[in-house]
Amino acid sequence: MARPRVADDELLQINGRSARIHLYTAGFGALTKGQVDALEDKITDYGGILVETEKEADIIIVQYVGLELLRRKYWDSRTVWVEEPAFIEICIKSGKCEDNLQKPVRRGMGGQPTGRTRVPFTAEDDRHLAEYLASVTPNADEGGRGGIEIYKRLVASRSIHQFDHREWADRHTMWSWRERYNKRKQIFDPIIEQLVAENPPRQDEKGLYERSRLRQGRRFGPNREGELEEEGDGNAAQEQAEDGAGNQQAEGPAPRQRQSEPVDSPRRDNEDMDTPPHKRARHMGAHQRRASSVEHARGRQQSRSPSYVAPEGAIPFEVSSAEEDDDMEYADQTLYTSEHEYVLSPLCIAGRTINLTSVPQRKPPVRQRSARA
Repeated sequence: MARPRVADDELLQINGRSARIHLYTAGFGALTKGQVDALEDKITDYGGILVETEKEADIIIVQYVGLELLRRKYWDSRTVWVEEPAFIEICIKSGKCEDNLQKPVRRGMGGQPTGRTRVPFTAEDDRHLAEYLASVTPNADEGGRGGIEIYKRLVASRSIHQFDHREWADRHTMWSWRERYNKRKQIFDPIIEQLVAENPPRQDEKGLYERSRLRQGRRFGPNREGELEEEGDGNAAQEQAEDGAGNQQAEGPAPRQRQSEPVDSPRRDNEDMDTPPHKRARHMGAHQRRASSVEHARGRQQSRSPSYVAPEGAIPFEVSSAEEDDDMEYADQTLYTSEHEYVLSPLCIAGRTINLTSVPQRKPPVRQRSARA
């Protein structure tokens, strides 16, 4: 059946009345004068009403570049829609107005997803839990039911090993199974005892939880009497050792040995003990290192500082005439640096106080500038 065509003057309607439309002409995304003239004729021809302000409008027409910005302004409004100029043409071609309005898009919330909801325990879950505990921990005195290990293995047997006979273990976590037993221990224990009486464990303890509170790190077996005898012998030896220690305390403490006194070592008393081998050198058989040519040259050089030994009874800082001549000759030696000559200080060389004014000094030559023509 064909849909009846809507009259032209009743097309632009919202909630059974003519839609109030505002043409956005001020701000970012404003319409041009040509767009305003073309839209005014179409709006009035198809039943719309033009309004001057945004507050009076049901629909605001804005260019595409300013569409998103103006929609953010009215994102929480329930009566105002922001559309682009093509909206009027789409309504005319489709013959519908309200169906073409922009619909809000619902998106997921960011962040960490929430966990699964809590699954309630059922009577079947309690029955499975009681059967499992009766199978792996038949004796409550041995412990293990209140820990987390057996419940961890219960969940792992299904999640890791994919045991089909324990599909029920996926319904809860290992912490939930443990908490279920600990909070309802008075109810579970009698049921477990009845299940153990109907199906007792094997004599070789096959299929039981390997840890037990009654064993304390020792496995009880048929040779229990022999172990008790060994324990008795050990206790007797321990008692003798304790008696000897008590007698030693009664006699009094041993005299304290001084640090300077040598300590008696059993290794010194034992003469038959072989002496340890001497430590081997790190570089045994290595060739002797040869001195370099630079080191040989340094070894042949003689010290330029003359050694002076004062005779007995001499006055300090007294210098003989012969030694003074030697020192003065030594002071005349020059040190060449760059282009100038500098006289070595006799005070630094001979190590004695000498008047420097008596040493002839040579001044560097002075360059004379040529006279300009």
